[in-house]
Amino acid sequence: MKKLIDGIPFCTNRHYNCVYVVLDSLLRFYGYEPTVLCFPHWDFIYLKDEPSAIQGRKIPLPKILNAFGISLFNHSANEGPSAWNTVKKLIDTDTPVAVSVDVFPLAQADLFPRQHHADHQYIAAGYDDEAATVYLVDPSPWQPSARSIPLNLFLTSWDTSAILGGGQDRYNWTWLKVPAQRRTLNPRQVSAILQRNLKSMSASSDQTHLFVGLKGIEQLAEATRVWAGYEKPLLKVHLRRYGKQLLEIALIREGHGHFLRHISPVCDHPGLVSLGREFGVISQSWFVAKNLCFKGAVKETASVVPRIQARLREIAARERTALATLTEMMGL
Repeated sequence: MKKLIDGIPFCTNRHYNCVYVVLDSLLRFYGYEPTVLCFPHWDFIYLKDEPSAIQGRKIPLPKILNAFGISLFNHSANEGPSAWNTVKKLIDTDTPVAVSVDVFPLAQADLFPRQHHADHQYIAAGYDDEAATVYLVDPSPWQPSARSIPLNLFLTSWDTSAILGGGQDRYNWTWLKVPAQRRTLNPRQVSAILQRNLKSMSASSDQTHLFVGLKGIEQLAEATRVWAGYEKPLLKVHLRRYGKQLLEIALIREGHGHFLRHISPVCDHPGLVSLGREFGVISQSWFVAKNLCFKGAVKETASVVPRIQARLREIAARERTALATLTEMMGL
């Protein structure tokens, strides 16, 4: 028996990690705009002197997807052939399945470009029992591919993945179930989301080490003053960690811009389109700040710190203006 699911789209956002890439691809397969589902919230949290200093928002995927009637399932098993048979049954119902594999066995078979152990997500979208192959889609924008690989090689790669299921079983797989009738946001829900975002970004904290919203961005800008005084090895580690965290913030801002443009007709408010574009501009400033951090981590260090601080101050000013514009626009 054989089966192939056609129409699995590749992802075009080169900033996503492989988990975001696969989620993006699966949601688009079902006809959903991923940024609308995943990035409706506008947040910022800065934890002073904490190991994990910056947070945008931890995306509670099951909760968010459920708001649109979409169920997210994640299962795992300890026995490979049995797990694969379960995945095959999903594929038979035209349900593509996300699987996490170790790419090293694939690289040894010249099916992955880099020879190292690392977890990577693929989409299992078909199989051929007679040929003993699995059809895998890698929707990554930097290495998109769709090919059949030997079943035994797939099971080996799947077995050695470090991404485990909730029960810590070895073979892990994830899939979506969408409603027959598509749910959409209504004006009341949109208003509640926007009110929540405005409150979050203008809020204050009663904790001395915790800063939220605009104050968090401004406090982070002030905190960069001391970075130049760090010894070079420590500063490089520091900048690399902040670069990774700023990437997450940039993705959230970019996604929120898409969300605002999407809800413009829902609210019958054309001004949200231009504000959504402004968030696109703001997201690019976050990407620049991220790039400066990584530049300092691998090249010159101290000279980039003033530029990071200036960029963060500019971002805070633009986000403050965006907050005021949205407040006035929505009459909140």
